[in-house]
Amino acid sequence: ARAKMADLLFREREISTLRRLIRADKRCFVRGIHVYGPPATGKTTIVRDILHSTIHAYVDCREINRDRAICHSIGSQLRESKSSRERKCFTLVDLASTLSKEHALKVGTGYIVLDGVDELCEVNPAFLTGLLRLPEASQCNICLIIISSNRKTLPGCWKPSNFFTVRFPTYTVTELANLAEAKVRSPVELKTSVWKKMLRFVFEGISHATSSLRRCVLIAKMIKPVAKSLVKKDGVTLELATIKALVRRVCDLMPTDSLTASVLQDFMSHCQRSP
Repeated sequence: ARAKMADLLFREREISTLRRLIRADKRCFVRGIHVYGPPATGKTTIVRDILHSTIHAYVDCREINRDRAICHSIGSQLRESKSSRERKCFTLVDLASTLSKEHALKVGTGYIVLDGVDELCEVNPAFLTGLLRLPEASQCNICLIIISSNRKTLPGCWKPSNFFTVRFPTYTVTELANLAEAKVRSPVELKTSVWKKMLRFVFEGISHATSSLRRCVLIAKMIKPVAKSLVKKDGVTLELATIKALVRRVCDLMPTDSLTASVLQDFMSHCQRSP
């Protein structure tokens, strides 16, 4: 099922910018859009949600990274006719020829999304340069959307006049705590404000958590039953000893692997630095 952007708080600015650029009923006025930022910051979810009513092709370059496979995937997704007799696209020339026959791309805009292109940009920047020339080669309205973790990985042909940049910043600890709380509600024994403070304190001490929203939600799910066992009916005081005990209990419940050890080490180091 398609993810709901309502679950992605603190991304209103990025969503508004992308909605102005990507319009299902109008021609796109930019040649390319570069969406970049650290992993697990909502880039792919938001782009795909906005594109769901448009003509578009999506390719995850972490799974499909060969030129022929990428061209074939794009051609098969943008081709209006799905006949098996249609010529397969294995080169950029084939792709341009196929797209030139699509009437929908003459009156509207087709979007090509390449996700996770950091490695592809390093090993084969010429391929991306060729994709940028598709509008002229096919005589179609095509916008290339690049999603990457690093802004500097793009080839030199990507100049400010050719593309629009949308940056997704890392979530702050407070934002992560609010997002995790929205997905993992506080136990009935705990006030919501106390639960958020507890999550924020834990995330501040676990560097592995703050790099990934998915990891934060997982840790919040692990913390919840332990928190219930530690609190009293009148709430819980956020004393350092209480939080230390909480995270020790959480780590005891986590699977025994390198992550468990590193999580505990991160957090205990944080506790020692805390006043």
